[in-house]
Amino acid sequence: MPSVHETFVFSLDGLKPHTASTVEEDLMLETRIRTNTIAAIDGLITLRHSPPPSPPTILHLNRCLLPNQRVKFISAAINGFIIANGPQLTHSLLTTSSTFTPMIYKNDLLISIAEACGASYLSWSNRDLCTFSSKKYSQAMIKLQDYVNKNGYREEDETWMAAAFQLMCLGSKATWGCDRSVCATNLRMCYNIIKNKMSRWQKVQRRTPSVVEVSASLDEFAGSSLAVNDSLDMEIQNALIGYSPSDTDEQISHFDRMFVESFIYNYSIIILVTPDSEGLPNPFEVFRNTRRFLKTPLFNCEVAWMNNPVVGASFDSFEMAAKSSYLIRHLGEDWVHGCALKLLEMTNYYPPPVLPQQVRLQQKKYQTLKDSVLVSEIVMKSSKIILHKVINRFLHESDDEIQIEVSCAIDKIKQISPTAMVRIIAPWAFFVIGLACINFEHRKVIMESCIMCAEIIHGHYISTITNALQKAWGMGTNNGDYTLLEARGLDVLLDGDMLSKVFL
Repeated sequence: MPSVHETFVFSLDGLKPHTASTVEEDLMLETRIRTNTIAAIDGLITLRHSPPPSPPTILHLNRCLLPNQRVKFISAAINGFIIANGPQLTHSLLTTSSTFTPMIYKNDLLISIAEACGASYLSWSNRDLCTFSSKKYSQAMIKLQDYVNKNGYREEDETWMAAAFQLMCLGSKATWGCDRSVCATNLRMCYNIIKNKMSRWQKVQRRTPSVVEVSASLDEFAGSSLAVNDSLDMEIQNALIGYSPSDTDEQISHFDRMFVESFIYNYSIIILVTPDSEGLPNPFEVFRNTRRFLKTPLFNCEVAWMNNPVVGASFDSFEMAAKSSYLIRHLGEDWVHGCALKLLEMTNYYPPPVLPQQVRLQQKKYQTLKDSVLVSEIVMKSSKIILHKVINRFLHESDDEIQIEVSCAIDKIKQISPTAMVRIIAPWAFFVIGLACINFEHRKVIMESCIMCAEIIHGHYISTITNALQKAWGMGTNNGDYTLLEARGLDVLLDGDMLSKVFL
């Protein structure tokens, strides 16, 4: 079985070109290819039960750590976990090291959270730490919930508590045995803080029609219905919102920008796999409350969206991802079909972010920023796939309109730099695109992309994505033996039970 650190190439040796002479031969050839692909992909899926060897940087870190276990894990959190979760080229004050790291020593609770995150990060290369890190994470979670139960959501606690909840969200993805419900719980609690903060912030804003009064209309529900006749106009206004700071804007802390945006990212991708019963808010409300806050620049950067340290160029794309995910979880409600049609029309006219000419002269910076633009386009393509499925639930992944989006998205994935950190915000898109992949080369690109993400952030959660994709492609094992299953493809998006087992 190959190491996940090696570039894996599918072995299809011995397979003859497809010649459709008879139905029986077609079926035999398809079976041979699928069986071969099962073996190939099984070689890639070693994340959950066989953590990969430690990268050199982590080995070096372990040699330099002090003997004290607590110092060791906190150092791993600061020098490994927090840095690894910084996806964008951003202003120096907006990096994860400049925002999360200073919060760690605010109190003992945050130190416990950092210790848990550091242990989970190291457990990727040391399976002896898996059980220990899970225990540390559970202890930190209990302490955080106990604090909230005792003290509520006090204004003086908001900044450090937002950091705590987001560290717990990110930490759950690195912790052995955590599932998406743990992340959803932290997001639900964090949103209580964000609502309070946004309410105060909005009171001091100069309300402009293009930002508040026009854009808010689509975001509001009246019971289970939506005024879909007006929704396109409202969403177009949303898309045209610029990065124009108001002279009367209340000072936005760089800490608040990071923590609110971290929430937005994690929230936007988890909606797809989280049932309503777990209490997450709807995205129309969430983006109405946070859009202007996150689109107001804090610093004069060469590119405006360098002020967005998590989503970068992809803010609009993740808003579409959140809303399309919400719609497919509410199929059958009267307003959904009309809203999906109008959102899909928006995606057809989505203008990708453009890099200014002066940035193009700086090769390294240009490539990093271009990677962020590529991810924004990939996420938008993934949202289009979901919206197509919302509009026609009987749509098959082999249909031309789906395969056009898949091919375009795969081409953009291939253009991302091999070492690009921004790929860590793309697993949601990899999952959606992967469900629609029918070409084995495309599937290989998706699998390798997922594994690259896992290696960067030491994310055990990625195995839930790759496992789900295997099943969607009709591949699986039974008592260690390869078996062929019914390929589910995009129909997985309609299977709430299967989705609930995926951690995004």
